[in-house]
Amino acid sequence: MLLAQLGCLETMPNDVYVSDGYAYVADIYAGLMVIDIDPPESPHVTGTFGSPVRAEDVYISDDYMYVADTDAGLLIYDISEPGSADFVYSVDTPDEAEEVFVSGGYAYVADDRAGLQIIDIDPPESAYIAGSVEIEGFTDNVYVSGDYAYVGVAFYKLVIVDITQPESAYIMNTLDFGGSVDHVFVHNGYAIITESSYVPLRMTVIDIDPPESAHVVRSLPMPSKVYDICISGGYMCMACDEGELVIVDIDPPELAYKVALIDLEKPAKDVYVSGKYLYALTLHN
Repeated sequence: MLLAQLGCLETMPNDVYVSDGYAYVADIYAGLMVIDIDPPESPHVTGTFGSPVRAEDVYISDDYMYVADTDAGLLIYDISEPGSADFVYSVDTPDEAEEVFVSGGYAYVADDRAGLQIIDIDPPESAYIAGSVEIEGFTDNVYVSGDYAYVGVAFYKLVIVDITQPESAYIMNTLDFGGSVDHVFVHNGYAIITESSYVPLRMTVIDIDPPESAHVVRSLPMPSKVYDICISGGYMCMACDEGELVIVDIDPPELAYKVALIDLEKPAKDVYVSGKYLYALTLHN
């Protein structure tokens, strides 16, 4: 697995999604960037364009890019033309759109104090809020797997939402933790979360098969706050606040252990694996 830099991003990149030879970067202040990463050894920016408020998260599905843009809600762009992005539509969510996950014709948006917003995006040009789930606390992240949405809440829980019928989704289970749930990733019947705040920083593995009886099976300490996680080929990669890139063997998840720590020398905001390359977004000190 090789590490590739996405060039010098002078502002504050927050999220990256890699698709078809391009990296799509959500930058908190600069908006959105399209970076040609073919070949990965010599990436270059092909386009930049502002976002209305603050681009927090980006998700690619088919020929569309979905952006969680805080007070501007969900923004939808057409990326069918390689290296470019054309605005299609926006959906104003009740609070601040923090993260988005697309699955089965719906965009699931973690919308801060407004809980989970479920947006019908079929077709994208007439997207609308089809359902919502009230969740106590600050809803910061969401991951969808099968008939369930796994929602991370800043104070201090993982909420499992049944989305079999997206328009009438409901909370099935809630797991309380001692710290803030920062990120959620689902893999092979397990939910993997990272926690921070008032407890020692850690990653936690939760058996979610079945979701209604989810329970913790493993926990590992982390060197600093984890900004992002991704999984590929039985390994989990975590981008950390103090510049560490932590790689954990999660095969099987209940016996997870650290296998490597790479010092990036700068705070790592996001990580994404595509093929044999690992792409990391770092901040300038």
